[in-house]
Amino acid sequence: KLRLGSYNQQGVLTISSSTENVMVISASNVGIGTSTPDANLDIEDSSVAEVRVKDTGGTGYVRIQHNGTTGFIGTEGAVGFNLLTNGSERLSILSGGDVGIGTTSPTFKLEIHDASEPLLLSGSADIKFRMDKAGSGKYDIVNEGNRLTIQEGGQKYFGVGGDGGVVVASSS
Repeated sequence: KLRLGSYNQQGVLTISSSTENVMVISASNVGIGTSTPDANLDIEDSSVAEVRVKDTGGTGYVRIQHNGTTGFIGTEGAVGFNLLTNGSERLSILSGGDVGIGTTSPTFKLEIHDASEPLLLSGSADIKFRMDKAGSGKYDIVNEGNRLTIQEGGQKYFGVGGDGGVVVASSS
């Protein structure tokens, strides 16, 4: 049983079943699962609120979801996900999990590409880039302010100072 009409409120259209409000249009706001929408589109559910966008010929869809504690934006099915700014793709996540910044077809877990700008790592403490192969050691490239070093477990193996001096160390 579906009712279409207003409940003594001028300018409010309510579409409901016999037991709950299904959709409310009030002023310029639309509410699904709520009788008092607080935004242009307000979707509420007692367990998981979800919006799906799908091309009828596609194999997957875009999903926006909230389960009460965590929000999700992503895809379902074997499709990638891209973030755009100013109409251009800036970040791509392929269906297999590879991430590209500046490329829409990354071939590594993280691939950053820009022909004109360098990658900038910045901070007030020493900057560290860690390479870690499970079970075989962790190697760090560290910017220590006035020198760049390659280290393993804090042991410095190679360094270049701001004055151009080179240091090579050995653990033996």
